[in-house]
Amino acid sequence: MPAPFDDLTVCITAFNRPECLEHLVESIRARYPTLPILVADNGWEPADLSGWSNVELIDVAWDCGLSACRNALAAACSTEFLVLAEEDFVFDDRTDLEPALRVIRQAPSMGMIGGSLETDRQMQHYARNFRREIVAEGEALRAVPAGGPMRTTSGVRWRGCDMVFNWGILRTEMAREIGWDEELKLAEHVDFFYRLADTGWEVAHTPDLIARHERQEPGDYRKWRQRAAEFLEVFRDKHDLCRFEHTAAAAEPLRSTR
Repeated sequence: MPAPFDDLTVCITAFNRPECLEHLVESIRARYPTLPILVADNGWEPADLSGWSNVELIDVAWDCGLSACRNALAAACSTEFLVLAEEDFVFDDRTDLEPALRVIRQAPSMGMIGGSLETDRQMQHYARNFRREIVAEGEALRAVPAGGPMRTTSGVRWRGCDMVFNWGILRTEMAREIGWDEELKLAEHVDFFYRLADTGWEVAHTPDLIARHERQEPGDYRKWRQRAAEFLEVFRDKHDLCRFEHTAAAAEPLRSTR
């Protein structure tokens, strides 16, 4: 059995939120002082990460998008597993990576085990299954709550599903094999998991891996983020969909109190 984190690297995407990125790296180092960190920042407002060791910036083009950043991170990752995170996440005392690693290490066909996020003081346990249906206008894709039942591996709770948050532990091999569509700078999330569902790789969610999601939109960040609607249209055209329907994370059957 390898040492707890010899096979793991944290991979972070970022875009023009340097204070968020610095806060995330600081929170990681508070809990994991030596864990390798890779950062793909496609913005033009750089963070100052010089105060932390074993943090490497991956060279990506300005505004290349989330997909290109994730592909670059997967290509640069030298460990068997990677932690996928975005710069507005924060690790705290509940961000224990070892239990999720325990599950995915024992399941060779598991490509990703996603965690839960605390957003605005509400815990969001996010797991979705895809359902493609014929409707009057054509074909619609729905992402519906996966629900249970929970399984247990070495004391860790998890359940199978088709889609989780962009937060959790992935096999680096799977991330490289499936890849993210670089035409989708945003709205890449559903496309990645929808394509993944047609492969032999499995996806799982565990409520035993938690990070905080501290959403912030400094400066003109919202203007750039609003382009997601354009890329969602590209996603629908790509898969011959008249619409995509999504059940919000707050509607997940597994909930914690506020």
